[in-house]
Amino acid sequence: MISKCRWSFRWAFWGRALLAGCLGAALLVSSVAWVVAESDSPPAADPFIVNADMWADGPTQLGTFTEATAPQVVVAPSGALHIVWENAGRLYHIWRDANGQWSSPEALFWGVTPSIALDAYGRLHLVFAQRVRDNFEIYYTRFDGQRWTLPRNVSHTSGQSYSPYITIAPDGSLYVVWNDTTPGRDVIYYAKLQTSVWTNAPVLQAWGKAPSLYIGPSLEAHLLWQGNSLFRALDVFHLLRQATGWYLPQNLSDTPNADSINAQGVLDYRGTLHVIWQEEGPRGYRVYYTMGRNLGWLWPEPLSEPGIVDAGISTSERSTFVHVWWGDGTTWWTRWRAVASLHWSAPIQFLYAGSRVIDVQFAPWNTQQLHALWWERTLSGANLWYGEARTPVRLRLYFAQVGVQSPWLNPSSPSRR
Repeated sequence: MISKCRWSFRWAFWGRALLAGCLGAALLVSSVAWVVAESDSPPAADPFIVNADMWADGPTQLGTFTEATAPQVVVAPSGALHIVWENAGRLYHIWRDANGQWSSPEALFWGVTPSIALDAYGRLHLVFAQRVRDNFEIYYTRFDGQRWTLPRNVSHTSGQSYSPYITIAPDGSLYVVWNDTTPGRDVIYYAKLQTSVWTNAPVLQAWGKAPSLYIGPSLEAHLLWQGNSLFRALDVFHLLRQATGWYLPQNLSDTPNADSINAQGVLDYRGTLHVIWQEEGPRGYRVYYTMGRNLGWLWPEPLSEPGIVDAGISTSERSTFVHVWWGDGTTWWTRWRAVASLHWSAPIQFLYAGSRVIDVQFAPWNTQQLHALWWERTLSGANLWYGEARTPVRLRLYFAQVGVQSPWLNPSSPSRR
């Protein structure tokens, strides 16, 4: 649980951030203010696109498969990108080089729940869970642009190992986290590649599932997961690791009578961690958001209406903007904010396909465009699609109006419930 003693830190930290945000906003509205155009125009000719101005081009169909679950996409600074997904218990890979040429989809290894990361040399790193002799283990492999290495066992535990997540530190080090039943219940394990050997250990303060890990500029590690609170509801937890070791866990959601699930995060250029999750309410789940650095966190705020089915978070423009997106069963929405501001844009529709769109993912880090991936259920299987959307500073949804205050200065402030 978040202790009350950190409020002095929180006020000091966010007081400085608010002052910087207000000064930046004052400069924006001194002569002309930017507002986001309402997205109530008719859908474009393509059945997937709601805001044609938001998209750099029409979507590209990458293929039809039995299913296309757990899609992952990452982008290199050169513009090359890689996509990995799961199809009927087997992993597939397709990639586009810096010249825009697509490869053919390639069947890789048998496995589930893939997680990918791209290093500074353009090499793709992949971890996944694979069942061997009735026991799920975590495996690692790497793609150098020509071939994949032989998968290596990362977990080596007697229990069931699930839901791996891979991340790369600023110094190039590789880390993997997953949940494992070896101690008798689900506990989060933490592994690092040391030269050519994976070493791992349980994080005894982290009991739960669905972990993710983010490494800051000072090599501090931020671990997120979902686990049971003292009141037995699921909550979202954060655990910080620095050179001296792991700190005590913090309950970010802290809702004793409602489940909080599917925590995701992203780091901005300053090393601040932005976190979302889906929180249960009387009318369904909605997206909640907080941000913090080390042990100081903003009070959680809702970003969506109730009734969402999925959500995600990413950055753009070299991690100076944060984007959150979600689906309500028929339409996909997004909101964005500048890292230097505390205020969000109004919700914007960006994709509509009725109940056909099952899962949408954006690359975690983007530059001038947002790289989107989604799959569509059809009678013959699942179509996998890719599209590119313009970031806020490049959208034609922007226009100038004299005398209109910036929406950054008028944030909605809905109640916690």
